[in-house]
Amino acid sequence: MTALTVRGLSDEIRHALKLRARQNGRSVEAEVRRIIAQAVQPLEEPRNLGDMLHAISQRNGVTQEDHDALVQALSEVERDAEPSRRRMDEPASHKHALRAQRGDG
Repeated sequence: MTALTVRGLSDEIRHALKLRARQNGRSVEAEVRRIIAQAVQPLEEPRNLGDMLHAISQRNGVTQEDHDALVQALSEVERDAEPSRRRMDEPASHKHALRAQRGDG
């Protein structure tokens, strides 16, 4: 394998690389290899929305842990929204009966 030395990196970039590597569970060297490999890969046209989101996630370092946390949060939001969704989906006859009881139908 070939070695590559990069000179002139600012402290901010070095710190950002360390942070990103730690967040992704990799060494700084492994993180830099991944960044370089992703940067030189030919861009593929996404075939669908799922492929597009996957590609964006990979380019931005989204981990499986990030994905799992998002799925969990969305499940909780969906579960919490269920009662209000049921009220909106009530049959029109039921809504009419409620209006009649209130005197506005």
